[in-house]
Order: sequence, then C-alpha cells, then structure tokens
Amino acid sequence: MKKFIQKNWIVLIAFILPVLLIGGVFLSVYLPSIFLAPQYDFVYVVCDQGVRVTYPRYSCEQYVEDNYVVENGKLVVKEMDPLRDLDYDGILDVNEGSGTYKVHLFVHNTDINESREISLMEAQLLTLDSSEFAPDKIHITRQYKASGDFIGIFGGRSMYENYLSKGDTHQEINITDSYNNLYYGNRGRELLLIGWVLPGRN
Repeated sequence: MKKFIQKNWIVLIAFILPVLLIGGVFLSVYLPSIFLAPQYDFVYVVCDQGVRVTYPRYSCEQYVEDNYVVENGKLVVKEMDPLRDLDYDGILDVNEGSGTYKVHLFVHNTDINESREISLMEAQLLTLDSSEFAPDKIHITRQYKASGDFIGIFGGRSMYENYLSKGDTHQEINITDSYNNLYYGNRGRELLLIGWVLPGRN
C-alpha cells in the first residue's frame, strides 16, 4: 500500500482535492441552515400573469404594494383609483394591473419549509406583521446559487433563490410542486412578502 501511494500520489491528490472541495461547499451551504430554527410562518404573493413588456411598466411588485396592505394586523385589499396612471403610459392602472396580474396568496410553514396556496379569506383570518424582519430577527433575502452536478461546480445553471436569513446563517426556501409553474415562470423568482404570521410557535 505504501509503495502504491508513493507511485500514485499525484493521482490520489487529484481525486481527493475535488472530494474535499465538494464536502466543504456542502457543509458551508447546508450545515448553517440546521441552526436557523425560524419560529414564524409568513404569507407572500406571486402574480401568474404579466404580458406587458414595455418600460416603464406597472409591475406586479407595485400592484401588490398598492393594493395588498396589512392594517392593524390584518390583510386588506384596497380598491384602486379608477383614474390613476402611475407609470404615465396612457393605460389606466385599473386596466393595466387587474387585467394583467392574477395574485396568488401562499402561506409558508417555516417549521417544515413548505408552502401552500390559500384563499384571500384564509389570509385575512391570520394576524400578520408586515415588518421586513420577523420578531425572531429572521428575514427573506435573495442570494446567488449555483445548481447542477456536484452543486454547480461541474456544469449546471446558476440563479437567484430566496432564503430565510439571520446574520451569516441561511436556509433556502423550498417551493412546493403546486407553485413551481408560477415560481419558475415569472419575473425574478422573487417572493413578495405580505407579513409574518403571529404568534410564533414558541
């Protein structure tokens, strides 16, 4: 064995180094999420349509921000001013937004890291905190992620994903199959936070 190692040490190093590198990347990406332990679920929205391509445009983000607000801990859907044209494109926002975007509401269970779609009525029964940070100081961030064979080192594609974050600790937000078509087919793959569900688990 000793003679074999002496004769083939270059081959062994060439084999071991990639394994160590992959192991280091795996630990740095997945191990911190074990210690995050979020205590608050959250509600978010996504639009499943958006056919306008001109710029500036009345974006889904702006549409949600204008019409889906949390007041006194409850989700309120406001009526849009029928004469408003926020992006000055000659198309009234009431026609541009409601005719282009269909809003879907989701609640994300941070304990099992899974989302499910809910109705507006269900969402309005929840008590919400619309702050950027949950009471346990966790917030949603978007970070660059390489995916594919061997965690993106040898091929695959790269993209931005959504994470629950606290300091240097991050946990990727898993998306359920029922949402994949919406999530992967829309602008920026960004979750639009409505609010954190109160109270927390502890």
